[in-house]
Amino acid sequence: LFDFKINVGLINSFVPINDKNYLEYFKKNNRVIDASSLEDLDTSQFTSLSHIFTGCANIKSFYFLKNWDVSKCTDFSGLFSGCSFTKLDFLEKWNTGKATTFRDMFHYCINLNDLNHIKNWNVENVEIFRGMFDRCYSLTDINNLKNWNMEKARDISWMFTWCDKLTSIDSLYKWKLSNTVVKTGIIQGCSSLKNIPSTFKNTDFCP
Repeated sequence: LFDFKINVGLINSFVPINDKNYLEYFKKNNRVIDASSLEDLDTSQFTSLSHIFTGCANIKSFYFLKNWDVSKCTDFSGLFSGCSFTKLDFLEKWNTGKATTFRDMFHYCINLNDLNHIKNWNVENVEIFRGMFDRCYSLTDINNLKNWNMEKARDISWMFTWCDKLTSIDSLYKWKLSNTVVKTGIIQGCSSLKNIPSTFKNTDFCP
């Protein structure tokens, strides 16, 4: 493994600072172990952060993201897919009010076990949650998400698929979901769940 660090100056030399593709660089570089030089990056005009850190399992700390301005960002799909953090305290202050898709955002974050720091995220405009926590094998409950406003959600399919340590899905009972929301396989493979209410024991939800 190379001790690979991001050279922001080098990236700036061939990609405009305000270009939406500025961070395409990361998508091809899962060798990165230190991206802290991006802490002061101006992201205030970014509308997409899709798959930027996908596969960056070797980055030891993401605290450099805690003050990023994501207030205009709509697409967070796959952003941290395959990363190795255990909690999301570095995302607590993110303004996600414009977000419309969280598809696969934390897919295969196998060490993630604490969602407390995103419990107050504004998700009122998010339509796509598909696969958001798919294969987060260390999650044991999702109760911290119980107050999320899910009224505009159109697709929550595979959202918690194969979270096999998940013991509680109480949040799902509190969400106000549209009658037309797609929820195929949302808890498929969640083999530790017990006492699933009859409303969830169907082809869409059954583990």
